[in-house]
Amino acid sequence: NKVSRRELARRILTKAPKAVLEKSHFNHSLPLKDLIKKFDISCTTFFKWLKEYGIPTNRRAHLEKHSFSGNPAEKAYLQGLAFGDIHVRKHCRQLVAELSTTHSSMIELFCKTFSNYGVVRKTAKYNKKTGRFGWAIRVSLDSSFNFLLSKKIENIDGNYFYYFLAAFFDCEGCLFTYNNHNYIGLSLILYNCNKNVLEYISKNLENSGFNPKVNKWSSKGTKTSGGYYRGKDLWAVSLYTCDEVKRLLEEMPFRHDEKLRKAEVVLSTAPSKKWKDVANKVISLRNQIKEEVKAFVSQAA
Repeated sequence: NKVSRRELARRILTKAPKAVLEKSHFNHSLPLKDLIKKFDISCTTFFKWLKEYGIPTNRRAHLEKHSFSGNPAEKAYLQGLAFGDIHVRKHCRQLVAELSTTHSSMIELFCKTFSNYGVVRKTAKYNKKTGRFGWAIRVSLDSSFNFLLSKKIENIDGNYFYYFLAAFFDCEGCLFTYNNHNYIGLSLILYNCNKNVLEYISKNLENSGFNPKVNKWSSKGTKTSGGYYRGKDLWAVSLYTCDEVKRLLEEMPFRHDEKLRKAEVVLSTAPSKKWKDVANKVISLRNQIKEEVKAFVSQAA
């Protein structure tokens, strides 16, 4: 008697959308074996889908880099970032610009600034110093960005000082609005361990009619609010008068979304000078930003 064969069970696969597959494929923090596991498919099926969608199978092909535009204003802005929070280092024949932060606005700024020049990659990161999660973001750049490796003040084009200052403010600046004896109090402070760059900023502000003050903000070895101890002295350059703070906010082409929203509240207060007229807006925005940071950190945990 002939034995009837059992029909083979066929698994019905639902092909992943092109956008999802492409994003996953070019996420270089995930090795190929994890991508296959993520979609619960074989290696053959994975590359078959790529071919059907016309997605390059070579992941390195997606890492195309573009040379710097040469725009002097943009160059000054990028230098301001490099003197601030964004770390730039040499890696073989290319450069790597990277940043760690808990603020989504800083991630957005990084992406908008560098996405035209290379592939921006973001990963969750645990900060041992602060004991909390955050995000790390990086991009590989070609050798036309070598000017970002220099930490010499004399290499900054003074004609584009406010572009440099705007980027430095985006990274290292704080804008405070507070109750000053029932009147609106304003202060703008830039913090950094590099005293030379703060003195450079102060000198240029003085030449433009401002009255900045440079002072040591915190000493080496001081315990910070994050729970770790400073490895260097922290310096600050400050403006404390309302008129000067408002004028500088109007001069700087800064891009950080949180600071843009704070500046909008500050600049919309004129001609009122009473704290009661802006208190609700200031406090509401302050709480909103805190919640945004909290939510952004929780995504990384």
